Amino acid sequence: MRDTSRGFIGLLTVIVLGALVLATGISIAFIGQTQLVLSGHMDYEHATRVVASACMDEASYRLGLNSAYTGGTVPVGADSCVIAVSGSGATRTVTVTATVGSYVKRVTATATLKQNAAVSASGWSVTAWAEGDAP
Repeated sequence: MRDTSRGFIGLLTVIVLGALVLATGISIAFIGQTQLVLSGHMDYEHATRVVASACMDEASYRLGLNSAYTGGTVPVGADSCVIAVSGSGATRTVTVTATVGSYVKRVTATATLKQNAAVSASGWSVTAWAEGDAP
């Protein structure tokens, strides 16, 4: 009789090592794909934050032109945001909801009216800022 156990052990070793190499390769491919998806999400997150910041600047500008401004929808390139202004007097709460594609970011800020009696000028300045993802 021939001893076939050496060939069987060799074949089994090759199969196990092949399975390990295949599993490692698949894991590396999924990790790479996940990193690409996450970097795309970060780009949208940054773009949404930029749109929200631009809309907050727009709200401050419009409040400077008209202290009775209550908000509205503002297009920013291909994207948009909704501005809501509440409060009265020298303190207002400005809420901006920016949308870029399917990404949405909400920014809430407190704006305070600053007076400069020496040159008869006034302007709104943001004194508090909080951001979060819209529900």
